[in-house]
Amino acid sequence: MHMPATDNLRLREEGAEVRIPLGPNLNDKGCLFAGSIYSGAILAAYRAAERLLADRGLTGGLVARQASIR
Repeated sequence: MHMPATDNLRLREEGAEVRIPLGPNLNDKGCLFAGSIYSGAILAAYRAAERLLADRGLTGGLVARQASIR
């Protein structure tokens, strides 16, 4: 599956990990932009859910219906 946001933020999947490179995701405070962290977390959760469903032999589409951050 292709997710354009992962290209724009340069998120990478390495095995079971999602990597968020600091350089292109810096905010004005010199740390990771919160939106990049959030996007990486959603991608990691999505991939974990995909693996869990596949391990249990379940098929179908997986959609993140709702998400929030505080």
